[in-house]
Amino acid sequence: MGPNADPNPPRILTASVLKVRWDALNWELFEEVFTAINQRLCENPVDRVNGLNFLLYQPRIPVYQEDDTVEQAWSRSWLALRGHFKDSIRAELGLSADKQPTWRQLLDHTGVTPRTC
Repeated sequence: MGPNADPNPPRILTASVLKVRWDALNWELFEEVFTAINQRLCENPVDRVNGLNFLLYQPRIPVYQEDDTVEQAWSRSWLALRGHFKDSIRAELGLSADKQPTWRQLLDHTGVTPRTC
């Protein structure tokens, strides 16, 4: 490497750009599904969280009780959510790697008003 060589080779920059774009694509998919599921009628608001899991093709679908709150159901879903979705959601919401967004934060960020059940 010569004295005028770029200390940040293009392949590293490309990897960074691809990571940002990957997060954006995952967020776009998540936001689309999150918005759609919240615009549907349901018997129980917790059904939306479970529906989200199915529509995102999650490998594990957490069990929930009918009397769970949406936040309780979302907390269990967050634990099962694939890492790339977690990373994308955190990046979009500006959260640190150890933070979990609430369902309410997602609703507020996306501007979605769920249809009443």
